[in-house]
Amino acid sequence: MASGNSRRARSAMFVQDDSAPHFGSAFAGEAQLPLRDIARSALVALAYFLAARLGEALVFPSTPVSAFWAPNAILLAALVLTPPRRWWILMLVVLPAHLLAQAPYFPASQVAIQYLVNWGVALIGATALLKLAPEPTHFGRLRTVTVLILFGGILGPLVTSLLMSSAFALIGLNGDIWLTTLARTVTNLFAVVTLVPLIVVVVKRDEMVLRHASPRHAVEAMALLGALVLTGVLVFLWIRPTPYESPLLLYAPMPLLLWAAVRFGVPGNCAAVLVLGALSTWGVLQGSGPFTSDMPVVNALSLIMYLVVTCVPLLLLAALIEERRLQANAARSADTERQLAEHEASEQRQQLAHLSRAAVLGELSGSFAHELNQPLTSILGNAEAALRLLSREPQDVDGVRECLTDIVDDDVRAAEMIQRLRALLRRGDMLCQPTNVNEIVHEVLDLGHSELIARHISAVADLDPGLPTVMADKIQLQQVLLNLVVNACEAMSDSDPGNRTLTIRTRRARSTPEIEVAVVDRGIGIAPADLERIFQPFITTKPRGLGLGLGICRSIVDAHHGRLWAESSGMGGATFRFTLPVTPIRQ
Repeated sequence: MASGNSRRARSAMFVQDDSAPHFGSAFAGEAQLPLRDIARSALVALAYFLAARLGEALVFPSTPVSAFWAPNAILLAALVLTPPRRWWILMLVVLPAHLLAQAPYFPASQVAIQYLVNWGVALIGATALLKLAPEPTHFGRLRTVTVLILFGGILGPLVTSLLMSSAFALIGLNGDIWLTTLARTVTNLFAVVTLVPLIVVVVKRDEMVLRHASPRHAVEAMALLGALVLTGVLVFLWIRPTPYESPLLLYAPMPLLLWAAVRFGVPGNCAAVLVLGALSTWGVLQGSGPFTSDMPVVNALSLIMYLVVTCVPLLLLAALIEERRLQANAARSADTERQLAEHEASEQRQQLAHLSRAAVLGELSGSFAHELNQPLTSILGNAEAALRLLSREPQDVDGVRECLTDIVDDDVRAAEMIQRLRALLRRGDMLCQPTNVNEIVHEVLDLGHSELIARHISAVADLDPGLPTVMADKIQLQQVLLNLVVNACEAMSDSDPGNRTLTIRTRRARSTPEIEVAVVDRGIGIAPADLERIFQPFITTKPRGLGLGLGICRSIVDAHHGRLWAESSGMGGATFRFTLPVTPIRQ
């Protein structure tokens, strides 16, 4: 802010903030050469000096108010962007700029007071941001913007303005303490809330700017700028309204400022208000626009108050919108990560299930070889018999036809076996379709037929003929049943051969819309303490087992919205039961 009627009065209110932003991320580093820090601070000092001279040039005629006083905002932004341990570098380097801007025109006592007070303004605002704002350089947060307004824009300028005005009054440099305090506080507030976020965004190349850097947003920004300039020229430079029309014209730029705040966030709002401030200030200096009373001080303060009252609520609105947008993006990102994690977990579960099927089929490889060898041997025998019949005279056509029929039947049997093996070895996503569980039981018993015979195990299929179909992945249910059958066979390996009975039972649940499948063996049984523990990974009773089979079976049943558990059988051995819902499930 600047002072007015005399150069002495103007400088009394130009309490200039001495610090500057570090243009680049290097200032945040731990091991920077002091020379580089000083060089960057020198750039800030130059910006500080030029802003001070511009502020002096924009003082309203016959008033103690500058249209735009930027040095304090530059200093505050610099402190925020600089590690506190290096603030002393800014203090030393900016001091010559302060002396160059003030010493040739004002007494040494006045220059010293201004320098100290300016540091007070910057320290209050920067310390508050660093201590109270979680992200002091991210003005897309409502809390950061609120702290900036309250401490950097109001409390800091108000306290230091009172101290400065009182000090100047004591040494005879300023008589109107309250006017100086009010004018300096308001002008500092406007400069801080518009310049500090812009400086920080530009220096940090903040994502809020980059996000709107697409050609489409550039065209939108140019359209907004053109509309704002046109409206500002009409309201503050072209039209000379009557006293009754002046208040109405002040509402004309509001839709455009809202557009800037909503679409371009905090930086867009600050830039739009600065453009409006430049046009309105030029209008007041030219004696046009709504602020054209006979009292220059009233015109100047009214204009600054209008800009402040316009900017602050829109700044808070822009920060709130940006914060909600960031939260929504974070929620979408978290949801995407969750979906990816679920997809990866599903992929891993599918891979484990496939490896488990391959391991079970590997254990039954001898049985499968035997099952395939039988039809192949039969095909060979029938083919040789057919050749012999064809070599006889007369040829036995009926005998040849019978041999060929047997070959076809054996070929179909072998093909079905190979098809089942290929289906079990196939990898793929879960594919639910109407499935008859009784058919799966028969297919699993056919696959393990030779293994059951080799182990001297009699299999009993106690199946409910009225069992309804369920929505399930047929291959995965085959895997569950096959795994439970193999486990039952191994559990009965030490039992008396005459007592090795495997029972697979299917029933419809009485109290719930589910079907229940039970695999009962007469093996060594399971200790009560282990009934749940056996489903944990890497828990196994097999000498060469990995302990993953039952855990994978449970995950498959869970994916079908069912349950799998183990029970101790009353006649010795164990019973594994699982349920499946009759109603369709959603994938």
